[in-house]
Amino acid sequence: MTTNILTFKSAIYPEWFTDHLTPWVNYVPTQNAYSDLYEAFFFLGDLVVRGAHEELVVKIVREGMKWSLNVFEGAGYGCQIV
Repeated sequence: MTTNILTFKSAIYPEWFTDHLTPWVNYVPTQNAYSDLYEAFFFLGDLVVRGAHEELVVKIVREGMKWSLNVFEGAGYGCQIV
C-alpha cells in the first residue's frame, strides 16, 4: 500500500490490521484462492487500468497509501526484535 500501487488482499487468517481496513476503500478484496482476480481486474479496467472505474482505482490507491503511511509513520514499520 505504501508503494502507490493498487492492492489486492486475501487472507485466510485475520491480521492485526484487518479491522482497520475497509474493502473497496483501502484495497480490492479477493477470494482466498484468487479465483475472482480476473473479474476484479476487468471490473477496475483493462490490464493497464483503463476503463470505467479508473477514478475508483485512483481513490483506492490513495486511501490505501494514506492509511499505510499513517500507521507506519515513525513506527519503525511495526517490528522490533528485542
